[in-house]
Amino acid sequence: MQLFINQIGIISCFILITAPWMVIFARFFRHRPIGENAFLSLCSGLGICTTVFYILAVFGLVQFAWIWIAGSPVAALILLPGIKECFSDKRLSGDGNARYMFWGLLAVVAAAYAIPVFSTDYPLGLDPTFHCILIQKILNSGSLAANLHPFEDITVNYSQGMHVFLAVLAKLSGQPPHLVFQTMHLPLMVAYSAGVYLLAVRIFRNALVGFWAMLIFAFVDGFFFSVYQWGGMPTEMSGLLGLGFLLCILGLRRRLEYVCAILICGAMLLTHHLTVFIYFVSIGFFLTVSFLAQRKLTGSPKDLLLSASEH
Repeated sequence: MQLFINQIGIISCFILITAPWMVIFARFFRHRPIGENAFLSLCSGLGICTTVFYILAVFGLVQFAWIWIAGSPVAALILLPGIKECFSDKRLSGDGNARYMFWGLLAVVAAAYAIPVFSTDYPLGLDPTFHCILIQKILNSGSLAANLHPFEDITVNYSQGMHVFLAVLAKLSGQPPHLVFQTMHLPLMVAYSAGVYLLAVRIFRNALVGFWAMLIFAFVDGFFFSVYQWGGMPTEMSGLLGLGFLLCILGLRRRLEYVCAILICGAMLLTHHLTVFIYFVSIGFFLTVSFLAQRKLTGSPKDLLLSASEH
């Protein structure tokens, strides 16, 4: 029971860090359907917090992250009176009739991931050992980990955005890095699954395609062959931000959305640079396919990606 309480505390602290920024960024996406607004606000909030914490770690000031966390609700409260108008479009990414089915399916996904996450305090796979060492070293020094001493005489050549974020979360919740690492699979994978649905609906304009994409990701790719099995949380977090980046540029209307897209992409790079490389190689591949299919490579990024996705 105590393990469950501790893990709920970790998730609550994650919400405490990101929720104020969701309120702030919701204004940037107020023209979007409510599902996209909430998801993009989450990705933007996660992105800006990861970036700020990383910058603090560069200067050895992670211990002062509490100032950022404490100030965020104040900024959110200032904007709270106008939050209702930000969610005036009640459609779930273009299809209001799909709302209840989406939430039902998302609840099933959450339950499926909650069972293994709440069953143990130690994450599966070999990667968590490496990642938790880095998180603990950041907690000890207040700065980015430079090496793996005293375990190995190896210089760290790895993006540490996720590690810094989890270090701050561990400090705030008072829980050890391995438990924070294990617990965070749940909110990240639930959000990831929702993002897969929203991106599929945005591209194919069909809620049924979104449901199938979400099911396949959550229960075939995400569950049976998932990063949870081998502990690749940087890939998981960066992939979530990647979905936010793609969804953001597919519906660009305002200049502030360009800022959010850049912010999310930057946080991806700080979290897992290889994921950024894979994303842009994939986009380049589909644009090449589009070009070979005699499509015009002109117009906005949204037009380019929508054109490529059709092929």
